[in-house]
Amino acid sequence: MPYKEFIFEHYSYDPVVSTLSLRYRFGSGPKFEEKLVFDFMPRKLSLEASKVLDRIFRMIFLMSGVSYYKSFVPRTLICECFSVDRITAQFLQKFYEKGLAEFAFRNRISLRGHFAIRQLEREYGSNVVRRLYNEHALRLNHARHRWSKGRFRADHSES
Repeated sequence: MPYKEFIFEHYSYDPVVSTLSLRYRFGSGPKFEEKLVFDFMPRKLSLEASKVLDRIFRMIFLMSGVSYYKSFVPRTLICECFSVDRITAQFLQKFYEKGLAEFAFRNRISLRGHFAIRQLEREYGSNVVRRLYNEHALRLNHARHRWSKGRFRADHSES
């Protein structure tokens, strides 16, 4: 695999033309931009509604990256434009692992524990960008799934 990192670079919404732009790239490799045009009339939103819409766009941004990620299947996913909390990282792990299960099977690769999510957090008031490592919360093989008495459960114990 020639690229070690898949980067969620940037997303932006233009309410004038109801278009969401999503930008991704591989480390020092190819860049991708996807545009989603929504078929609804633009309207003025309250501050609260705008925040909710932004959260929805963030999830669309993270989930839509799967199509580009599978081009090279690198071990590290980095979100440059916002912090990814633990719950979102765990959801993203399941989404990518289970969503690409057939792809992994056909290509004879295992995605379980294959990749980790890292993020870049911008410090407000400065130009410093620092990498955050939180192996506990963001390590994608954190949750080991087991069958127990016919029920599926997640085991969040440590290695």
